[in-house]
Amino acid sequence: RAHPVSAAQTHKVRALDMTEHDPKELALLALERGDFRGTPAEYLQANLHDRDFMMRALRHCKEADERGFVRFAVERGFMSGQEGDRDLLLAAIAVHQDAFRAASQDLRDDRNFVLAAVRANGHALRHAEDSFRRDRDVVMAAVKHAADGRGPGWATGLIEAIMELTDEVFRGDRGIMLEACRVIDSALELAAEELRQDRNFVLEAVRSHGSAWPLRFAPEEILRDQEFIAEAIRLEGDALEFAGADLRRDREVVLRAVRSHGLALEFADPELQRDREVVLEAVRCQCCPGLQYAAAEFRADRGVVLEAIRHRGGDLGDVAEELKGDREIVLEAVRSDGFALHHAAEGLQADREIMLEAVRSD
Repeated sequence: RAHPVSAAQTHKVRALDMTEHDPKELALLALERGDFRGTPAEYLQANLHDRDFMMRALRHCKEADERGFVRFAVERGFMSGQEGDRDLLLAAIAVHQDAFRAASQDLRDDRNFVLAAVRANGHALRHAEDSFRRDRDVVMAAVKHAADGRGPGWATGLIEAIMELTDEVFRGDRGIMLEACRVIDSALELAAEELRQDRNFVLEAVRSHGSAWPLRFAPEEILRDQEFIAEAIRLEGDALEFAGADLRRDREVVLRAVRSHGLALEFADPELQRDREVVLEAVRCQCCPGLQYAAAEFRADRGVVLEAIRHRGGDLGDVAEELKGDREIVLEAVRSDGFALHHAAEGLQADREIMLEAVRSD
């Protein structure tokens, strides 16, 4: 008996049949797969001035992160005869900043177009006129584009390029640098010295980024300021990593840190890692319990372990071996996280009630 063919499969078969007679469709299918190099150049060249083909091709290229086609199109003058088509040019710029080179001088001088271009691709700023590299709105638009989701490496490269391309004054612009810090923690290192020495600005950078990581780039004298570190810990518990030894020994400071970020227990003084109340607060933290950094005796402490696995069943993997065979503890763990069953003692992994609880949890 033949298997039913889906509508999507039928469409692909028809599309492939069509390509035998239509080089345009063949080129589009190749670009959809991100296979620019595997597409005959004559198929692409023949359609560079076909607007519908170009818009579809650019959409495929953006989705497949295929930028070679845009460089090919720019080198062969794809905008010739359609210099006023802003939407087509912006679609190309969104794929690769080099498309900006195809803009007419009228568009290069048009502030609204330049703003749209850097919103589509912050790297387009490198092709903008010098006057626009000194325009705060244009620079801010380019910085904001760094948060478009292409990953931290790409975002870091873009913000570093913007700082190199633009006027030094923007490194001291509080709004622009805070936006940069929101996207990448290392932006604090790029800020002007007066901002890096400004305790309130550094705290705003921590708040904006949503973690204490910008403190890696804060001046040492600020990190030695107990009042500053205490405030940073209030914002983000993992700021304890950057605190001096005296603050890591301060019980109230550490308690505040682990309530906010259980994994901050890693950076507490060893004496406080053996403090039962501190450990209990760390394992109760909903976002990131810190049982793995508690002193070894607490991983065999039934009360601490029960408290930990009620909040995150996966912590069963960090407890003492004898407790992995404790039926009550394993039941609590799989109710919180069915995958915790993998950490249970072998004899309990086949327990019917435990298996049912694990399935219900998932």
